[in-house]
Amino acid sequence: MQSITFECETITPMFLYGAKTQEPELRPPSIKGLMRFWWRAVNSSLDIKENDEEKIKVLKEEESNLFGNSDETVGKSKVIVRVKHPELQTLKKKYSQQGISYLLYSVTLLNGGKDFIKEEFTFFVTLSSHSNNIKDLIESAKSFIYLSLFGGLGSRTRRGAGSFMIKNINFEKSELNDDEKTNLNQLYDMNNVKDKESLEIKLKETNVLNKIANKLYIFEPQNSWEEALETIGAKFKNFRDSHNGMVYETPIFGIPIRHKTGDVFTAKNKEDKIERRPSTLIFKVIKANKKFYPIIINLKGEFLPKEAKIIKNNDNYEKGTDVSNKLLNEFIDIIKEELKPTIYE
Repeated sequence: MQSITFECETITPMFLYGAKTQEPELRPPSIKGLMRFWWRAVNSSLDIKENDEEKIKVLKEEESNLFGNSDETVGKSKVIVRVKHPELQTLKKKYSQQGISYLLYSVTLLNGGKDFIKEEFTFFVTLSSHSNNIKDLIESAKSFIYLSLFGGLGSRTRRGAGSFMIKNINFEKSELNDDEKTNLNQLYDMNNVKDKESLEIKLKETNVLNKIANKLYIFEPQNSWEEALETIGAKFKNFRDSHNGMVYETPIFGIPIRHKTGDVFTAKNKEDKIERRPSTLIFKVIKANKKFYPIIINLKGEFLPKEAKIIKNNDNYEKGTDVSNKLLNEFIDIIKEELKPTIYE
């Protein structure tokens, strides 16, 4: 069985758990699920329309062939994910920085907070191919690299938690040729990143930004992950605080939203209630050459289906309000003006 092993290191606190929801655990199923998400994001053809059933069918078949599904004709995943690490280095902490505390409130402050996997913790992820198929191994490896570059592991990854980096790839148990190894190494390698402009070039070289992001904002590098996340977290907190009364507009940053009044805002189609939907904004920290870069990614795709409306508590569809991007656009305008990021668009 051929395999590739990634040496990884956490950048920001990682809130990843197993059956015991208070005990941190690096779980292969969680990692594989997120690899699947980023494979889908990168491989979704830009010209697929909602009614383009044939192209959607082909995409789902390709995804299932690689990652498996419950259909007996498809069977289990062709890729095995294994994780190895020394004893977990965990911590429970309340952060004094207002922006970080706001972004990570539900996992560091709510109900006393949770233990998490500390930053700078090294772990190893091995991807193996059931069929010794080189193509499957490369496809899964790319998905894991995209996960490291644009996403994270665990809870609150869209608000900066769970960022990690790949430090090295071990190809000793694979039969990849030199070009294939070089291509994978170049995807994650940050050696040439010296400033936010060179980081933009690096991320553009992955050739997937146009598939996953409407826009990507790279801010000035900082000396620690705390400084980096606080840079964008403080701006976000101040913006949300100043618009707290716009209860039907703030759900654009993710639902459900629970207000101090006890009201809960979700969404609804004409027939179905939509209880949860993550924000299209990803806050992230990328580490390169001992510097920490705050990143905001505005993902492609609609936040909610076209006919969906924002509702309060259990209101019916007719009482709902149309989804508005107004606040999201206002927030982006503020950070562009005040933080002067390098912008991919």
